[in-house]
Amino acid sequence: MLLHWRKARHLSRRTSTHKLIAAFGVAAAAAIVPAASAGPASATPTPDAYTVSTVLIGSSGAIGALYQPQSPTVQESTAFVLTHEDNNFIGTTPCVQLAQRGYTVMCVKSEFDDQALANFDALALDVGSSVEYLRGVAPVKHVVLVGYSGGGSIMSYYQNVAQNGIATCQAPARLDPCSSKLANMPPADGVVLLDAIPGIAFADLAQLDPSVTNECNLRAVNDKLNMFSPVNGYAATGSSSYSVGFVNRYTAAQGAREAGLVSQAQHLLTQVDNGKGQYSNDAPMNVGRDEAAIWYADLNLLSHTKGAFPLISPQDPNGSAPQVIHSVRVTSASQATDDQWSSRLGGFTASSFTSVAAIKAPDLRITADDITGVDWDSTNTAT
Repeated sequence: MLLHWRKARHLSRRTSTHKLIAAFGVAAAAAIVPAASAGPASATPTPDAYTVSTVLIGSSGAIGALYQPQSPTVQESTAFVLTHEDNNFIGTTPCVQLAQRGYTVMCVKSEFDDQALANFDALALDVGSSVEYLRGVAPVKHVVLVGYSGGGSIMSYYQNVAQNGIATCQAPARLDPCSSKLANMPPADGVVLLDAIPGIAFADLAQLDPSVTNECNLRAVNDKLNMFSPVNGYAATGSSSYSVGFVNRYTAAQGAREAGLVSQAQHLLTQVDNGKGQYSNDAPMNVGRDEAAIWYADLNLLSHTKGAFPLISPQDPNGSAPQVIHSVRVTSASQATDDQWSSRLGGFTASSFTSVAAIKAPDLRITADDITGVDWDSTNTAT
């Protein structure tokens, strides 16, 4: 995966295991899909050859769409689950394309309309309800989670806890230990990460504008950390070209700003717990200037994979010979967007920030092919 996303837009074992999840998921999906499905006929989509019914997921208001073949197929015994932290995945391309190929598919509209107000434990419980439901659908023998985009974080989290128990999400390193309600969730038979992001909290961190010097006055900035300044290497058209020194200062300052926000959230929650908060249940915590990912402007950053991999393309549908894969993204950084307020992305409460956006990155570094200096064990949202 080449990193390029918009917010809208592991098992410490986790650092190594999240890589294994992707490999295991693809292998598991291939292993559990019947051999007949590999033939040319099954690869051909058949529009309108399926039905769609509405399913209420869990008890918190999530809605699912269950796609089933109109006529029995070999593939219908494999069911896929897709969801997202705040988007409606009903009708998305993967859901429709899988259904057109004869699979059973559950696509879920998140119970949360805003990423900033999402609760990761609630999302995991919704996945668990989806898995349980599909286990009761007559033709289904295997259930596979598809972590598409931001859904990659949710599915990785769910499978980790379902397989290994709540000790994995209640570890001392976690900034937001999970609830005991996540105990005994049924594991899926496989996980596929499809264009998944590295993690929701990391995505938020990587978008923070580190030039901000005062969270109460976002116009108070340090121009030496302004990625939109030509003096620092910014180009309004084409790729920007920042020095290594500037990139390192920039990402280090992003980690520092994130640490300040984490501390702010923890302080607000402590006040609430001690009966000294402005409200008895939670505290508003807006975060702005949060559309400033430096590699959106500089295409030299995160520009290619570290290793060699097969490239699947129309010319090589089964994958090319292993090669270093280069990004084909275009620039998308915009100071105008960074200047704008979005309640969907920044309208946190102290508890929702801790749940989906809190992460430790004491020495964040981003290069052409790597991300280092992140404590992935500090968050439950890492893919």
